[in-house]
Amino acid sequence: MIHRRIASVASVLLLCIASLSAQWATCYQSLSSSKVLDTASYEVLYQVQMRWGRRIVTDTVSLLIGRHYTQTYNPRLKRMKRQKDSLFRAGHDVAPSVNFLTFPEDTYCSLKTGQITAVYRSFEPGPPLRYEEPAPKFGWVTSATDSTVLTYPCTAAQMSFRGRDYRALFTMSIPLSVGPWKFGGLPGLILKIEDAKQDYIFTAIAIRSVNEGIHLWDWKYQENSRKDIRKYVERMHKKPKTYMRIVTNGMVMFRDGDADTVSFPYNPIELE
Repeated sequence: MIHRRIASVASVLLLCIASLSAQWATCYQSLSSSKVLDTASYEVLYQVQMRWGRRIVTDTVSLLIGRHYTQTYNPRLKRMKRQKDSLFRAGHDVAPSVNFLTFPEDTYCSLKTGQITAVYRSFEPGPPLRYEEPAPKFGWVTSATDSTVLTYPCTAAQMSFRGRDYRALFTMSIPLSVGPWKFGGLPGLILKIEDAKQDYIFTAIAIRSVNEGIHLWDWKYQENSRKDIRKYVERMHKKPKTYMRIVTNGMVMFRDGDADTVSFPYNPIELE
């Protein structure tokens, strides 16, 4: 297992150094132990477009909607983790590495208490970071502008949140006051939301009925406040080599000639 970890760390590090514009997020930890918070009746898949430096990156996130909780997570990473676990159980030493860019934060929103639990996936092989906060009170202002997403008639709304100005399209045809990530608070499901700079764009691409558990995984989290985790993530981007040495206890080797000034683009969805 130690040899697997060293090999995984080395391969991920070399990929990161070779592509300095990349932002790697960890794959999920073991999926064998979890607490089931709720059972989702609906799933909404969103295409997420993100701007990282000069690159426009596309990802997919899933919004599970239950009676008491919603969960936003990355279905692609979850499928990959199940595949890795299966290969390792079968005795294989090599499994696919996470070499694609992802929206790095998952959220659990309690519809009863209004509390949000957020899990930020730090660079592999770092720990998942977790914090809690009250659900934001968005100052939505609706407009007469109408549109259509996935054949659903939508109404437009605007608000500002933590350094970004947003425009959302929500549908009264699905009267659920939720949306992807932390977004919500409108009298209908949010089907599209984007910031004014178009650094982050969430667009619904599928809606389906499901009967799926909303799991809070029993992982080795590093817990702190949102403010302190934001500082941690910023340092992770600006000093990735220092970060890698710390989280691996110096187990990694760096290519000759790599400057200590290496950094990754930092364009978080929350600017304050």
